[in-house]
Amino acid sequence: MAPLPSSDGLSRAQGFLAPLQPSSSSVPDSGFLGPLPVAQDVWVVRSLFSIGSGQTEGLTYAGLRGRLLDMLGPNPIVHPALSFGNNESTGEELMEEMARVQEVVAGRDVAFRLDSTMTVVRREGKLALHSVVPLTEELLTAVSSLGEVGWLVAPNLQHWLFLPAWMEAFPHATVALVPEALGESLEDKLPCLADHKGPVCQLGQPEVMMRLAAETGLTGHMLEGAPLSLNEFLFYHGASSTLVASDSFYGGYDMEETPSWFARLWFKLTRGGSFRKTRLPIYRTIRVVSHGSPAALLQSTAQTLQGLGPVNRITFAHGTSPFTQEQFKAGRAGENKGWNGHGLKDLFLHCWRVGLVEQGATGLLLDQDLLAEKAVSSCPRCRKANFCTPALCISALG
Repeated sequence: MAPLPSSDGLSRAQGFLAPLQPSSSSVPDSGFLGPLPVAQDVWVVRSLFSIGSGQTEGLTYAGLRGRLLDMLGPNPIVHPALSFGNNESTGEELMEEMARVQEVVAGRDVAFRLDSTMTVVRREGKLALHSVVPLTEELLTAVSSLGEVGWLVAPNLQHWLFLPAWMEAFPHATVALVPEALGESLEDKLPCLADHKGPVCQLGQPEVMMRLAAETGLTGHMLEGAPLSLNEFLFYHGASSTLVASDSFYGGYDMEETPSWFARLWFKLTRGGSFRKTRLPIYRTIRVVSHGSPAALLQSTAQTLQGLGPVNRITFAHGTSPFTQEQFKAGRAGENKGWNGHGLKDLFLHCWRVGLVEQGATGLLLDQDLLAEKAVSSCPRCRKANFCTPALCISALG
């Protein structure tokens, strides 16, 4: 293992090693939370970063600021997301959100802090790091105490920013990247790959997936039909019954967590007014409708989930991760009464179905009457789920 490199891409915050016990505390503004054990040989590390900061192309600060102001409209302070009525934010949190919005409107530089989660999986002393977060000396020490880093996995086209520092710290680790899509390529974004001493490979190639499974216990499946700014691989850790996602699942923030002002406001604006409920942001689903295939996404996802063993938890990038089966039973997803989901596989697919319909997906979706609000059960097989298809009864997912 090489010494920790000096890099502008590294977080300037000083990290800390939290107690190795499950915690739903808010992610600290400086440092990181974790590694938090979520199952045998599976941990998560959560950290904040300033989204858009330092980016000159793609998701830039200026572009993100423009999107935020566009969603807020000509009178940002009176937007429903900042209203004191029927709002998940407390009064104090709303005051903070309004103050930050006023600063953004005034043209001041306001950091857009968002949490991100890295999943760590260990097998026979070797670690696979999925969707890496900003690297600090303390985090390097914490991760190294768990085992030897053998794999660095970039699960989609957007979770790659912090790879260079980890590659320099672990120059012989295998770097696994998703394929390019619609002209967007991680190879183009990461010129440092040319100098990496370890293997650099593309997810989806049979020999790569076989080696990944053998060395890490992770099996991977492409989320087909969502190429624009995603092209995500969904992973399954069978030994712990853990589904490892990134931006294909948004479990929301549990009631014990206070996310950053930006996360609260951003997700209220893009997820139907809620940063706590389990639902996909509109930009994830509308891109599938505009540049992908809703039918392909649902069919491939259903087939993938059906082929997996039980799923007891889902780790994901933005929100209180993981989302567990116990939390699901307790109502963390925030689903309306009348929704008859059976488990986390059901929930994962349900989020995509509902989000795609809301963004105008037609054909298969509407033909099967998949609207989330419909509480009447019509599946002749399970008599419960109201969004089954003739090709797949949701009860088969377990």
